[in-house]
Amino acid sequence: MAWEGIIGAVDAARVNKQQIVESEHLMKALLEQRDGLARRIFTKAGLDNTSVLQATDNFIAQQPKVCVLLCLLATYFSRYFRKFLPAVLFGRLQVTLLVL
Repeated sequence: MAWEGIIGAVDAARVNKQQIVESEHLMKALLEQRDGLARRIFTKAGLDNTSVLQATDNFIAQQPKVCVLLCLLATYFSRYFRKFLPAVLFGRLQVTLLVL
């Protein structure tokens, strides 16, 4: 079950488009295990597992996300401009950037 929690934490980060696996991702994964220790601990403490899971989901949803498209575009353009950078630096090529 512990290993499933680690894998679940990575999946939670990926599904929420977040680069770094944080403790809240692990908490979400552990709470999603039906017979897991985390659920039993929260139940013994008198907490509703559904409410804790919902609060965890809400917190995760508010965290920064990675925009894959922008990353891919940045990677593409950095490779493209690397070819022409020496010409631009030495004034042999004029580059105009359009910022939207």
